[in-house]
Amino acid sequence: MRDRILVFERKVGKAVAFVASTTLVAAVFVALWQVTSRFVLRSPSDWSEVLTRLLLIWCVYLGAAIAFRRGALVSVDLLQSSLKGRFRVWLDLAITMLTISFLLAIGALGAQLAWKTRFQTIAGLEIAISWGYLAIPVGATLGVLAALAHHLDPARRQLETSL
Repeated sequence: MRDRILVFERKVGKAVAFVASTTLVAAVFVALWQVTSRFVLRSPSDWSEVLTRLLLIWCVYLGAAIAFRRGALVSVDLLQSSLKGRFRVWLDLAITMLTISFLLAIGALGAQLAWKTRFQTIAGLEIAISWGYLAIPVGATLGVLAALAHHLDPARRQLETSL
C-alpha cells in the first residue's frame, strides 16, 4: 500500500510541479504585459493585474504541496533531532497527523468559500471569484497527499539518519 501511495504521489507531484511552474511563468508574462500596456502603450489593461494575482495564488498553493512533499517548510527541529527510536517515530507521526489535520481544516474552509462565491465575478476577468478560492481546497488536498507521502517515504528516513 505504501508503495502505491508513493508511486501515485510521484506522478501527481510531477504534474503539480509542471502546473505550478506554468502558472508562475504565465504570471510573469501577464505582469510584463501589464507594465508594458500601462507605461509604454499608455493604455493599461483592466484584466492583467487581476489575472496575475489569480495565477500567483494558484502557484503558491500548488507550490506549498511540493514543499510539503520535500519537507522544505521551515521547522524548528531541535526536539526532533534530539529524540531517538520510537519517541522520534511517535513525534514524526504526531507532526504528520497535525499537518494533515490543519490541511483538511483549511481545505474545508476553502471549499466553503469557493462554494459561497461561485456566483460572484472577478472584475476585469468576468469569471467566478470561486476560481481563486478553489486554490485553497485543491492545494490542501494535494498537501495532504504530499505530507502523507513524505511521512511514508523510506528515502527520507535514510537521509535523516545519515546526518
